[in-house]
Amino acid sequence: MMNLKVHIYIFRSLLIIIYSWPLLFFAQTKDQGKIDSILQLAENKSKNFDFTRSIQLGKNAVKLSRKISYHKGMIRGNFYIASGLCNLGDYKESFIYIDDIEENKEYHDYISRNPDFNFKLTDLIGRNYLALGFKKQAIKEFKKELVLAGLYDDPVKKVSQKVFALNQLSACYEDVNADSTYYYLNRITSIMKVNPYPEHELFLYLNLSDYHRNFTKNKDSVYYYNSLAIERAGLIRSPYLYLALSQKAKILSWQNKCEESLEYCAKAMEIVIRKKRIEDRISLYKLMADNYRCLGDREKELLYIDRHIFTKDSLAETRKAGIQISADRLSAETKKTENKAIEGRKIILFIIIISIALLLISGISVAKIKKRKRKIIEQKEREIKLREEQINMLSDTKQDRIREEVLLLARKNSPDFLNKFKEAYPGFYQKLLNVEPGFKNSELIFCAYLKLNFSTKEIAHYTFVTPRAVQIRKNRLRKKLNIPSDEDIYQWIEELS
Repeated sequence: MMNLKVHIYIFRSLLIIIYSWPLLFFAQTKDQGKIDSILQLAENKSKNFDFTRSIQLGKNAVKLSRKISYHKGMIRGNFYIASGLCNLGDYKESFIYIDDIEENKEYHDYISRNPDFNFKLTDLIGRNYLALGFKKQAIKEFKKELVLAGLYDDPVKKVSQKVFALNQLSACYEDVNADSTYYYLNRITSIMKVNPYPEHELFLYLNLSDYHRNFTKNKDSVYYYNSLAIERAGLIRSPYLYLALSQKAKILSWQNKCEESLEYCAKAMEIVIRKKRIEDRISLYKLMADNYRCLGDREKELLYIDRHIFTKDSLAETRKAGIQISADRLSAETKKTENKAIEGRKIILFIIIISIALLLISGISVAKIKKRKRKIIEQKEREIKLREEQINMLSDTKQDRIREEVLLLARKNSPDFLNKFKEAYPGFYQKLLNVEPGFKNSELIFCAYLKLNFSTKEIAHYTFVTPRAVQIRKNRLRKKLNIPSDEDIYQWIEELS
């Protein structure tokens, strides 16, 4: 009799599960659609430079997604928050949300199956590193981005994203390394001859103009590429027209054409204010102050210096307050509708949990055994992993210490530099001598400086020679090693090792 009652009870529980599950499924599907709409709106706001609103929407999407364990919503919501914070200049806070995406193992499957999202996430990480001054890490991320561009199925998108990544890499070497900047810009130019992309052309022209202003000092080229950038931005109605106008203002100021520079500052400022580009406004205030100093207008110079300082100082606090207030308002708007949906889901989930618990009673002992075995395996795996990490950490620490000592000796131009370099990079010189057995010690030391990625100016400073002399040595080295003129000498050295 007792067994019959138990079976009837279990049968009723199963019926409840069968009839209640579709209700939960359709409720979740409806919520997912709502979240996807919020995420699409967040993306649109970001494209229109409304980063504060994009962040608000991202937070709302994350909050709703957590309630139904919707991984896509949590991942993309955190991404739009991180992206918005990056564009507003709050890079440290941006990294917190990036870490939430990367460190959650449950998200890895989604990221690996979505090359476009992986590409965008990698780009965001690189931009954060670049803005914080960690160029080496930024270059690493943008090179990874270049590899990810090859995973796109669409050939047009594949080439477009490759050009985008190369533009990012060229920006890393801006104002620092003429050879590397030219190398990446030359690669972009070659691709664009076959596959023209208007939006990428704009950034190519901007970068080429900056390259000639920073390195070749060729005024004709500087003006030529900037004019192409302004023309291209106008033709495609690019939201980045203000970058070309700001660049024109800098060029004119560089040539002491201060009145003309102020005209372009005003044009750029109008767009920058409309798009709420606070960081660009700060740089324009500084440029306008410099122009007025050039014109001898002390009163206006001080006016724009004050604006520059005030905007810069208040930027961080303004961002925090604005984002928090907007997020609170958005949460209040959706709170009522969320509470109703939550209560309904709680009742259904409670019924399902009770039903599942009853069904699992018969197999609880088996589950315990499996759990015990799994714990033992996991414990062993943790011990093995910990041991491997300790070994790797000791090895990495020792190698890092040696390499830091090498950098210090290089900067001091110490006679011990060569021996310590051989210890840090065993086998490098042997590979170099295999290519050119007749190398002198002085030539080997010069190659070591290139291997350490020192710029022309840095090498000149540490070895007490002129930058011109360093450049001549580079050219001689190219001839001796038969390095083509269109190949980056730093890249060649790196690939050799």
